[in-house]
Amino acid sequence: MPRYKLDVVGESHYQKDIKKCREGDPVILMEEPDNPYDKEAICVMCNGKRLGYIAKIDHEWLNKKLNGKKPSEILAWIEFLKGGTPDKPFVGVEVAINTTAKLVD
Repeated sequence: MPRYKLDVVGESHYQKDIKKCREGDPVILMEEPDNPYDKEAICVMCNGKRLGYIAKIDHEWLNKKLNGKKPSEILAWIEFLKGGTPDKPFVGVEVAINTTAKLVD
């Protein structure tokens, strides 16, 4: 199973929802063409809540791996939650994706 890891950015704005998530939880990557800051923004959602965004620098790489699929059509999950300690209070998120797996409805 080809698996790729991507860091999520902007997590500081969504800490309350991130703290409800666990490693292994499925995520959905949603395009946000109406995003005022980035027309190619890809939002990371878990349990219907926003966790942050795929870094803009990774968009081109991700689009190549998608082979014409939409981000929401690939299998993705929380690979790693980092931080959340007294010396690093914010929790960061790393997601893993599998661009070849088929999603089951």
